[in-house]
Amino acid sequence: MPEPLIGESITDLDRSEAGELEFDVTALVHRTTLTTLNGFSGALECEYGVTRQLGVALEVGFTKALGPDAATAPFEPGLNLGAAWALLHDVTRDIHLQVESRLRLLREKASDLVEFEDSNLAAAVDLRGGARSGLWTLRSGLGFGFGGHSRRAAPLRANLSLFRELGTSSSIGFAGVEVDGDWGRLAPVIVAPTAVFGSRPFRLGLAVLMAISEAGPTPGIMVRLIYEPD
Repeated sequence: MPEPLIGESITDLDRSEAGELEFDVTALVHRTTLTTLNGFSGALECEYGVTRQLGVALEVGFTKALGPDAATAPFEPGLNLGAAWALLHDVTRDIHLQVESRLRLLREKASDLVEFEDSNLAAAVDLRGGARSGLWTLRSGLGFGFGGHSRRAAPLRANLSLFRELGTSSSIGFAGVEVDGDWGRLAPVIVAPTAVFGSRPFRLGLAVLMAISEAGPTPGIMVRLIYEPD
């Protein structure tokens, strides 16, 4: 099932068996609200389906500022853990639902200056779902973050995306748009036209991000290489 690049679920939402493995390599470059400061982040994530219901994820990443004021946010590593539990697998109607949680074991102290994809809160809990009909897929998520300093009183999280698979006889990828909300983040809303090309074992994803905040819109580009061994 097509999935968003920002509001990606922990393990595939429609996985049907244990042992499914996925590796993601992600790079993100973006502007900030300061003209003299840009952000760069990267991550390597491993997702594994322990059982048909339980999935886990481990992500090692970093953030680094770019530009004349880069010294205000030096290179910092990050370490995240995630777990997901499938609540519904309706194979006939291709509807899936799972609850998941994420925990930041190592948080980047200066990431508030260059945050873009996620807030710097210590943990988050989300309910994620997806439904596919023909070539179209609708994905959604709703949750909240906690632990640490939130940009707003209620650090709610939400995600909504719509994708269409490419190709007629066989899928060669998908394209669509994703809207991601995180009220614990400096820019609470991100709009991202997204395209993912290829099929297993390798796929390449590209998203052009536009973060919207009180200070105005700031652009960014995300690239992700996805590897799913057979």
